[in-house]
This record gives sequence, structure tokens and C-alpha cells, in this order.
Amino acid sequence: MSVVVTRVGQITRTVSDLETSIKWYQKYLGLRCQFQFEGMAFLICDGIRIMLSRADVVQPESILYFEIRDLKSAIKALELKGVTILQMPHKIHQHGDGTQEWMAFINDPDQRPIGLIEKLHPPADDPE
Repeated sequence: MSVVVTRVGQITRTVSDLETSIKWYQKYLGLRCQFQFEGMAFLICDGIRIMLSRADVVQPESILYFEIRDLKSAIKALELKGVTILQMPHKIHQHGDGTQEWMAFINDPDQRPIGLIEKLHPPADDPE
């Protein structure tokens, strides 16, 4: 029998300050805290759990990428709220059917990048 992966169930992210990080992910990204205990919190993003785990030393980790709607407006709103914008929205790819993929980067509370991505389908929602 072979193993068949059906979806990602959970991603872990270490954080230096659990309460600050929970509030940040809720306030700026709209994630909901499902439960927390003993230095861990479990946030929900479209059915996938993101476990925030308190660590004394926070190391660089894989970048989390979140799909969002209206990337340009979201970045403006985050910037007004004081979130550090590392890279403004920019087109990274255009598919053969005209669909565009746009990306921007912000910093989390531990100064690690978070990617924000949006797929724009032609022609009605072309941002240019």
C-alpha cells in the first residue's frame, strides 16, 4: 500500500512571544485562534491549522504564504496599521490563460517574512 497525502493539516511556526503573535495574526491576517495551551496556540486558516509554538530562540523558518483578495488594498491597510512592508505588490507570473499571480511580503512580529499572494483572472480584475 502506498501513502496518499490528501492535504496539509498543520504548519508549525516558532514565536518569541506567544500572546503578541496570536494578537498579530488575528488583527492583521484575520486568523482565528482555535485553542491554546502550554506555550502553543492553534490558529485556523481555511481549515489548515497553524501552530504557534513559543521558543526561546526563534530561527529563520520556511516562509508562510497566504492567499488573499485585493492585495494592493490589503497592503495599504496593513501599512497604515504599522505593519512592516518588505516588498510591495508585484506581478510574479502570467499564465497562458492570462491569469496573473501577484505577491507582496510583510514582516511578522519576529521580523520574519510572510508572503501574501493573489491570483487575478483577466480581464475584470486586472490591477493595472
